[in-house]
Amino acid sequence: MKELYILTDLTTDGLHPDDDGLLEALNDHSIKGVPVVWDEFTPTENSTILIRTPWDYALKREKFQELLHKIESTNSKLINSVDTVRWNMDKSYMNELEGLGIKVVPTSIVKKTKLLPETFNSLTYPIVLKPLVGAGGKDTFLINSAQELTQASALEGRDVMAQPYIESVSSIGEYSYLFFDGKFSHCILKTAKKNEFRVQEEHGGTVHKHTPSEAHLDMAIETYKKLNQDYCYARLDFVESGSELLLMELEVIEPQLFFTWAPDAITTFAKAIAKRIN
Repeated sequence: MKELYILTDLTTDGLHPDDDGLLEALNDHSIKGVPVVWDEFTPTENSTILIRTPWDYALKREKFQELLHKIESTNSKLINSVDTVRWNMDKSYMNELEGLGIKVVPTSIVKKTKLLPETFNSLTYPIVLKPLVGAGGKDTFLINSAQELTQASALEGRDVMAQPYIESVSSIGEYSYLFFDGKFSHCILKTAKKNEFRVQEEHGGTVHKHTPSEAHLDMAIETYKKLNQDYCYARLDFVESGSELLLMELEVIEPQLFFTWAPDAITTFAKAIAKRIN
């Protein structure tokens, strides 16, 4: 039986509840899943490693980069690949995706940010500011005017992405489309609580199983095709803008995959993993 190390974090102590059933599904493919805390793990030669829930990696970026280097130096295999992970860690990838013809939420990148009105004078308020490397909505701010920039003091001096505030995030929510081995699996709608723009559960958001319209599903699949990448897993987060879906983020490192709302999909995920191991 082949061994697969599964990277988690201290807060999930084993597999996250949303991943219940993954070990059994992997076992059906003669794969032994071994959950490990990512920053306590040292790969040995020719290890095989799956990233699942190291959700504190952005707080320990240098240590995470060290782990990626160790994975390379031991000729180990990472799912998704090391190159993919490095690329996806920095949200400036959004500009690259726009260059592929993908419809994205307009994104401005500001390096070593100075929270001064002139820094953002080319943008129309309200805007959303978030760190280029981050997760879970941490240090993400809705700024309604230049006078409110001081509210984002946690971002002073950091590399930041700025996006226009899309009203539908608050009124409708944010869609997550899940793909395994290049094929659409399921869709989730994340909704924000009242008077909040962040949809993550840690900020009071709620998660709902969602059946997308045929038009929206076609848009999501077309977006995925334009990526032209062989991802084992990918989550595409969209918001509505008129009749279109705009890509807000591409998650191919450690996205929550929402198996709680689509339990049958875990077998599809395990099959995609097995394809890359066997």
